[in-house]
Amino acid sequence: GGGRNPPEGASEEGGAADSDVDAFFRTGSFRNDGLKASDVLPILKEKVAFVSGGRDKRGGPILTFPARSNHDRIRQEDLRKLVTYLASVPSEDVCKRGFTVIIDMRGSKWDLIKPLLKTLQEAFPAEIHVALIIKPDNFWQKQKTNFGSSKFIFETSMVSVEGLTKLVDPSQLTEEFDGSLDYNHEEWIELRLSL
Repeated sequence: GGGRNPPEGASEEGGAADSDVDAFFRTGSFRNDGLKASDVLPILKEKVAFVSGGRDKRGGPILTFPARSNHDRIRQEDLRKLVTYLASVPSEDVCKRGFTVIIDMRGSKWDLIKPLLKTLQEAFPAEIHVALIIKPDNFWQKQKTNFGSSKFIFETSMVSVEGLTKLVDPSQLTEEFDGSLDYNHEEWIELRLSL
């Protein structure tokens, strides 16, 4: 392109859309591309990730990736849609506080964590306060340093399940983290489908 500016009003058709976008960002709500539960139902049902309704100690919402052995079977595209959808579930004031993401790597291959964090960084439309990674059982220190070279815009922290309860009250954690928060994934999906 030569640096010429188009004459005033030439880009009329782009004008309206841009002001919508501005208005949108001003109101502070983020787009979930109009995704509904039914749009992400297959991957929702797999319980790849869920929003339990629990809150961290700052009152921010918790997004959980429960332990699973086959993270790599999930298509990036599906994962992106899922996290975009889940980000839109808690109310806006709660979202503004930033999510605490709990990623349970027990029983999982360590090299699956980077793609997951990368997807969160690129696709998650809300702010992430911290990503807490539950250490895999066969966890070695050297992997931590190698992992540290990847830069993420949010803080990541390795924790044990015990360590997790220091950061998030057990009343706000589901049973897989020795917490007492009642969360039934099937019921939650039913509820979201009926909305």
